[in-house]
Amino acid sequence: MYAGVFDTELLSYKDPNGVTMVDAVRAFGGDPDALVEAARDGTNLLGYFEVHVEQGPILERLALPIAVVTGTMGESRVKIEFLGESDHAGIVPMTERKDALFAAAEFVLAAEEMAQKVSGWSRRWTKSRSARTRTT
Repeated sequence: MYAGVFDTELLSYKDPNGVTMVDAVRAFGGDPDALVEAARDGTNLLGYFEVHVEQGPILERLALPIAVVTGTMGESRVKIEFLGESDHAGIVPMTERKDALFAAAEFVLAAEEMAQKVSGWSRRWTKSRSARTRTT
């Protein structure tokens, strides 16, 4: 709402139980008609306060009921392709293979080790695709 952008058509969307967003907002005690009026252009805002439920295990593990957010997650996406060559597993010695999966595995292990060294659990990374071998 602070951005001043809200598609009122969304209010007619229904959840799997057939409840529209309008009905859900009203059931929660809100006024769906006020959603558009509540928009702010942001030019006179110093900041904002966001109440957020932690989705991870850290606060519970530390037995803390509340914490102050000191940062947020950023995202970077890169495409890394590991190319190799198919060889007969029984006759090509390991030292002569050009296996894309082995290269990818070494990369993943090195990235995990580096992420652990950088700053504990404040840095996170994931992978989303697997290595492939060129079969030419």
